[in-house]
Amino acid sequence: MNLRYSISLLLVLFFICSYSIQIQPSSHTYTLSGKAQGTSYSIKYQYSYEAVSHQEIDSIFSVFDYSLSRYNTASHLSKLNRSRYKAKVDSHLLSVINYAQSMQLSTNGCFEYRLLPLLNLWGYGNSKPVQVPDLAKIQSVLDHIHNSELNIKLLSIYKSSKDLALDLDGIAQGYCVDQLASFLMQKGIRDYIVELGGEIYLSGTDINARPWKVGVENNVMEGGKKMEIVLSGMNNVAVTTSGSLQKFKKIGDHYFSHIIDPRTGYPVQNGIVSVTVIAPKAIQADALDNAFMVMGIKDGFEWAVNHPHIGIYFTYVDSNGNVTDTANAYFKQFLQAKNGN
Repeated sequence: MNLRYSISLLLVLFFICSYSIQIQPSSHTYTLSGKAQGTSYSIKYQYSYEAVSHQEIDSIFSVFDYSLSRYNTASHLSKLNRSRYKAKVDSHLLSVINYAQSMQLSTNGCFEYRLLPLLNLWGYGNSKPVQVPDLAKIQSVLDHIHNSELNIKLLSIYKSSKDLALDLDGIAQGYCVDQLASFLMQKGIRDYIVELGGEIYLSGTDINARPWKVGVENNVMEGGKKMEIVLSGMNNVAVTTSGSLQKFKKIGDHYFSHIIDPRTGYPVQNGIVSVTVIAPKAIQADALDNAFMVMGIKDGFEWAVNHPHIGIYFTYVDSNGNVTDTANAYFKQFLQAKNGN
């Protein structure tokens, strides 16, 4: 190829590329919102055209409900819980179970996915009046849970006991958030924020090329105002929160947290009000915010030392009865401000 021809070809390519850049449509912000899984969802993304429809999102949620819902009697999870020995599952439920097992090991049992019999014993998930279970009954159910196993072969799951039942509520919602984020990425969307029931995954920037901002209520009072922290500067991460005040059970004159300590069989009562977690995936953050509620502040921070990409933010009741907060270094780098409401 001679020099003159090479220069001419480069000029042609330059003008073609320049023309392509000039005619490329600018990005717009698109928002989808609605109800799903007993809560609300919101998806906001930047793109050159409206690439995602409500129908597509509704279809995705339908698949999740048929797989992971504990309240849909036709779901794969419900069938597994009702089965005496064996059940067929789909790839979604299998993925969540596999991840739940890995988190159970990683957190030394502070995250537990086999707690449904214990939750039922405490009366969670129904409106029936109950009494505080006696210690012997709690220990009996707890021993059974810890000695129950699942044997997985392809898409078939075998239970060591007919009474083995799974509660995946503490992880399934995070999985759904991750799957929605993956769906947007498959569409070519890189700038978005997905929120489902307060659990968030974000990527890229907003329409002004600025990092997405996330507000988190923290129950801390300053100057007579309830404070909210604002996070910014994050990219390709999830943010989830678990709190002892979000759900509770009243038995007699006492209120009990909805989060059960898998080590004792009792609701957690360690003074922690809420835990917010930043993690690479929502399914991981979702599992960890419950696990850290059980671990407590000291053990939670120590666990995170060996996991440098995990941010933790605790609010807790101090010795004076006031709600205060603390966070590890990874979380603090994204703390932008505190706003009063």
